[in-house]
Amino acid sequence: MTTIVGLHRAQEMVPILADESCGVASLLLYGPHGSGKSLLLQKLAEGWLGNPGAENDRAIESFRRGTNPDFFHIPPGGPSNLILLAQMTPTQTKPKHLENVMPLTDFLRVGPLYSRHKVIWIEDAHRMNLAAINSLLKPLEEPPAYAKIILTTSQISQIPATILSRCLVVNCELPTEEELRTLFPTIDREILELGEGSPGIISKIAASPDFYQGILRLSDRIARAGKFEALALSDEMRRCSEQLEDIEKQGMRLCQARVLELAAVAISKRHPHRPDAVALLIEGHKRILANGNAGLVFDSIAGKIVLNANAGTKR
Repeated sequence: MTTIVGLHRAQEMVPILADESCGVASLLLYGPHGSGKSLLLQKLAEGWLGNPGAENDRAIESFRRGTNPDFFHIPPGGPSNLILLAQMTPTQTKPKHLENVMPLTDFLRVGPLYSRHKVIWIEDAHRMNLAAINSLLKPLEEPPAYAKIILTTSQISQIPATILSRCLVVNCELPTEEELRTLFPTIDREILELGEGSPGIISKIAASPDFYQGILRLSDRIARAGKFEALALSDEMRRCSEQLEDIEKQGMRLCQARVLELAAVAISKRHPHRPDAVALLIEGHKRILANGNAGLVFDSIAGKIVLNANAGTKR
């Protein structure tokens, strides 16, 4: 998705924040997955990187190509999908996936090469571990005059008060159904519901309809699970995870967790009489993100779903 849908108040803030007279240096954008946070961030980053009045601005053009040396992206990663201390400040040892990654403090050591500011994006800030959080506090509170820091998150409840108090916090709300209908005029209501009103997720669904139809079939199988279907359900969760990894290239753990999340949403819409299954899927989603063994989680969930269904559980 390349078009921002909704986010009217947040978009109105971009020119204000980009103005040189604005003293805001640390910003936190929060909202659901696919609400447009990264698109809003791109607009704001261009405003902070760009040089006012410059024609064919090198800073903006290189940013759009992904080659601006004054823009620094800190994402979660590694087996645990976390943001670690080594991404914030030099450490004696580094995980293998960070061996060639510059820490934030080194990036901030000197001013911008040819942009108006240096801009840092900390993606999924709720994935910072405690050491990374503590190391970030000083840069947030006392950044160099040439630095701007943007954090994004879909889970603001997991952002500690020490971070929130040092940032301007901006809500990236979901668009109205009317706005979504304008952007996706032919899409089924069922798909809108599976996307939970998120334009980014709906765009992904529209681009991979076969996979998401598979999620709907999985949700139906879970809701109607028979006595001997636990193994088949677990295998179907694995297959869906592999398909999603082929589509999105996000890493298997994230895809395994995402499949359970999507199945939970679908069941809550299509089979509201199975809140027990929804609760089990959400629990499994959390366990996988917390480094639980996905195969064991799938087997456990499938077994409990079948037991609940055959016991007539209606929790």
